Amino acid sequence: MAHVNLDSKIRLLFEDSDAAVKEILSIIEERYGEVPLVSRVLSTKPEIFIPNFVKSSRLMTDSTLEPKVAELVALASAVALRCSPCALSHMKRALVRGASREEVLDAVLIAAHVAETSSLAVGLRKLLEAEAEEEECTFGCGMGEGSTEEER
Repeated sequence: MAHVNLDSKIRLLFEDSDAAVKEILSIIEERYGEVPLVSRVLSTKPEIFIPNFVKSSRLMTDSTLEPKVAELVALASAVALRCSPCALSHMKRALVRGASREEVLDAVLIAAHVAETSSLAVGLRKLLEAEAEEEECTFGCGMGEGSTEEER
């Protein structure tokens, strides 16, 4: 895979954004074997698409992380955020970049655990908040009126 010269891509944007978008789409297709939905849709707005591509390239290919590790992080993020197409794409890329099945499985399991724990943290904090508000409630707020639960 050829290293993307971002300076030339930026210059090309100002000269001919249609050509820049076309070239970037071909780079993405070479890199991923397809052009993902997000890239296809964003490519209709070059002023958004090209900076997005630059950011993605910097994070995923020019990162201080090893390529395999970057893909495992992306995979875990996609799993935690429940984005099936992204998870599959990054899973394939992680495997191509040398991740073992066990490493991929661990990334999925860790992501699922973090997502579950995050959901619990939100829910349990809200429970504590609701309980605290209920304890602080006076009859003047309307919550404590009535003699049965249904009347309150």
